[in-house]
Amino acid sequence: MSNSFLRPTTALAVVALLALGACSGGGDADSAEQSPKPAATESSTAEDSAAVDAATDAASAADAEAEAAAAAGGEADPAVDTSFCAETEAAWAAANTAQVSMSVEHPRTLVTGFENARVALTSVEPPAEIAGDWKTVTSYVRTAAEALSKADIDSAKSIVGALDDAGKDLDTDAMTAASGRVTTYLDTTCTG
Repeated sequence: MSNSFLRPTTALAVVALLALGACSGGGDADSAEQSPKPAATESSTAEDSAAVDAATDAASAADAEAEAAAAAGGEADPAVDTSFCAETEAAWAAANTAQVSMSVEHPRTLVTGFENARVALTSVEPPAEIAGDWKTVTSYVRTAAEALSKADIDSAKSIVGALDDAGKDLDTDAMTAASGRVTTYLDTTCTG
């Protein structure tokens, strides 16, 4: 008999993704003022739906892996503190999902994508083992979000110009490498 279950971290990640899509940021007045809201269009709704579907598919895959590990008798190392996993994985997933539907053809998606990713990344304190890499990714996203907040959100030219200007101060290779290390760490440490 097979028991189907959601790992708590996966369930929290899916809830965080749905909440992020519904409110585009934190629940306090300051974050509501700072977080731009996308106009609801059929295209953005379809993109949001696709992002949620992708997150659900990823959650299902993670559940299958967890079931296989449990069936094989695999257990997490009890000496490793993984209490941070649910919150950190949810923030990481929310930041990634916020960026999935970004498109130069839809300039507002760039503004909301970077801002929502910034909100997600700054909502948690990562474990010491990945704090430096988390800071690298957060700094990159924050710089892009701040540049975009000064641009005309209805002008693709203004958005691209703001990103080009911000790009002069950004190290995409370092951010990409740091992002890979964070993902690897979470994948290997938060598996139970």
